[in-house]
Amino acid sequence: MRRHPSCVFGSHHASSTADAVVRTSEIAISKQLQELMLDSPSLEPRFAADLEDSDLSATLLAAGETGLPENRFPATCPFSADQLLDEGYWPEASG
Repeated sequence: MRRHPSCVFGSHHASSTADAVVRTSEIAISKQLQELMLDSPSLEPRFAADLEDSDLSATLLAAGETGLPENRFPATCPFSADQLLDEGYWPEASG
């Protein structure tokens, strides 16, 4: 799971281009997850549990892609499963 640029860099470093790319990706992923859960409602309870399990993988991937140390990324996903599935949700910039 990708981390929003402002989670790592703060709002003054997250460019509008990066925001647009992340936003487009998140909308597409959110739609795919919603469709999967509509087709297979039994997946919904697993989503929150799997989200917790994916934190380390997401941190390692983000650190590898950005070259930043792992400790620059949140230890756990700062968003709830509901927020991640909500196409209209966009986190407030921190920093």
